[in-house]
Amino acid sequence: MPGNDCRPPICIDRASSSDFLFGLWPGPPQRFDPTGEKDEYQYIVADTDRLGAKTWPRWGGDLAIGTSGGAPGGGRGHCEQGHTYRGTDGEICGGTDNWGATDVEVWYPL
Repeated sequence: MPGNDCRPPICIDRASSSDFLFGLWPGPPQRFDPTGEKDEYQYIVADTDRLGAKTWPRWGGDLAIGTSGGAPGGGRGHCEQGHTYRGTDGEICGGTDNWGATDVEVWYPL
């Protein structure tokens, strides 16, 4: 599996196979691990110019926080799990472009 690929304006992390998505609500806390089914993983994507707009980081093709010009969950925010991470569309955040007021917390090891 290839490692990280950074060619501005986009950087793709293909090496973090221990990454996961974690949902706290609705329902009980739940962990969504990588599917392990694709040969070109994109665990985290930082794209500073996606379709002409600055964006928040994306987790695979599954979870996009939205454009950085607006609130998290706003324009281009979506949940389409089942590509890089386990789950079904909308399972971790309830849909696309309909999140309303949203808080985002990202953790990483030091």
